[in-house]
Amino acid sequence: MSDSLWQFHEKAIVDDHKRQSLNGNADCLFYIPGVDCPHCGRSFGSTSQFAFNCPESILEEVRNVDRKTPCCNLEQWQEYVNRWKKAFPSEWKNLAIEPGTGFQPYQWAIRKIRETDLFWPGSTPIISERLQRVLLKNKVTGASLHQVVDKKANPLCYYNLLLLNDPRTDFWKKESLLVDHCEHCGYEQYRQVKGQQKGYNQLVRKGEIPRKYIPEYEMFTSHIFNGFIVTPRVYDLIKNLDFANCEVRELTVID
Repeated sequence: MSDSLWQFHEKAIVDDHKRQSLNGNADCLFYIPGVDCPHCGRSFGSTSQFAFNCPESILEEVRNVDRKTPCCNLEQWQEYVNRWKKAFPSEWKNLAIEPGTGFQPYQWAIRKIRETDLFWPGSTPIISERLQRVLLKNKVTGASLHQVVDKKANPLCYYNLLLLNDPRTDFWKKESLLVDHCEHCGYEQYRQVKGQQKGYNQLVRKGEIPRKYIPEYEMFTSHIFNGFIVTPRVYDLIKNLDFANCEVRELTVID
């Protein structure tokens, strides 16, 4: 592992109108509904995404449920998910499903697309076809790329960049204190322990990332740093593309 990595994150723009003009807005077309739990009394959904399109065999039902009941009772939610999972790709059928998870494709609403290679319109970035080709040609690990669509669901030559690691589960939850958990719906609430955020802020300020937080991927997200992080090999592959919409900085790997 190299002693340095590179962070790409959204450029700070105070003017919300300007930010939206540059990046637009994006969201998944279809979702697993959120949950209303009668046991803990909470209504919730995640911001996670599946790395696959909604299967055709369940598309119409998912669309109708999403429109009519974006949040449903726990019993109904379990019935939907147990039935829909049968249509999922084989590698997803046995995984735990979070309420509110979105299917591909990502729908992007933007007035004018600038000639740049990376945008920040929602919970995940959108990249140009030029950047997508570089990542695929060089077999960069850690990224799952999915073509996005416009407001009328027409395909665009841009791609949703999903990073496959899960730093919240792998690190943040383990370093935090679980203060509430519902055994019925799976809701969890965590609280940071004393000094935890201060330690994270210090790492950000110094531009340092502990080696223990680095997964076996060449592109990944972090529970400490915004945006995403790449290895020197990936940085060398993409550094000459247009990242005018980003802040890019080198991070030092520490033990």
